[in-house]
Amino acid sequence: MLLASTFVMAVNYDKVIISYLEKGFLKDKDVKNLDIKVISKSPLLDKKSWSAYILSISGENIRDNKSHKFSYRSLYFTDGSLVTPDLRNAITDERYKETMSPKFEKDYYDDSFHIFGNKNAKHKIAIFSDPLCPYCIKYVPQVLKILKQKPNEYSVYYYHLPLLRMHPASETLIKASIVLENSQKNYDVTKIYNIKISAREKDNQKILDTFNKVMNSNISLKDLKDTKVVKHYEKSLDISKILMVNGTPSLFYDDKKDSIGRFLD
Repeated sequence: MLLASTFVMAVNYDKVIISYLEKGFLKDKDVKNLDIKVISKSPLLDKKSWSAYILSISGENIRDNKSHKFSYRSLYFTDGSLVTPDLRNAITDERYKETMSPKFEKDYYDDSFHIFGNKNAKHKIAIFSDPLCPYCIKYVPQVLKILKQKPNEYSVYYYHLPLLRMHPASETLIKASIVLENSQKNYDVTKIYNIKISAREKDNQKILDTFNKVMNSNISLKDLKDTKVVKHYEKSLDISKILMVNGTPSLFYDDKKDSIGRFLD
């Protein structure tokens, strides 16, 4: 996607897009304390009248006298008169939303997510993955094996991102994996992809027993509630939310969203 360089100012459609979204949300009388803020905006060079907006959207949804808070980031495009969450080039068929993503900031390269490679390597790679995602199972171990062979070229950071609506069993597997990551210096995260269990399984003890058998470990359900484990798990989710990573596998190459396929060609 063609985005203008930082010295080119996007047309200020802030009020237009915020007003549009507020009207949509507030049609639902159960939505309270709505707060919509512009995080960033960029004009599209090949569609100069259009701008891409990344917005922070938060508030409360009142259901059965109970408050359910929501907070997320979302991408929208506008030309001042039209607003859309998706924009496609009719000639090239390019979907702009697929390549538009926030920059992977320096602070997100936390040592706790670093799995291998020289930290001063030429390139930084960040991978978001779900151990029960079929595409992750197929491609992530391959890519990690390739990257590991070049420690001076690639510094690799790994972030757990469970797709809980489809794979509820992932949360227990991931937390168990984090326990081993914290206790084993040379833990191989790719081993988690060898675990065979239904992605829909919700019996945490059954999931953990399967994990322990494959990993030759002895982790308890109590271990999964350890403060360090929960903190690592939640921080990974927070980073994925900020970067609007909603699917797996997802990869960032030198701070920019990229395709994991670049290492499989």
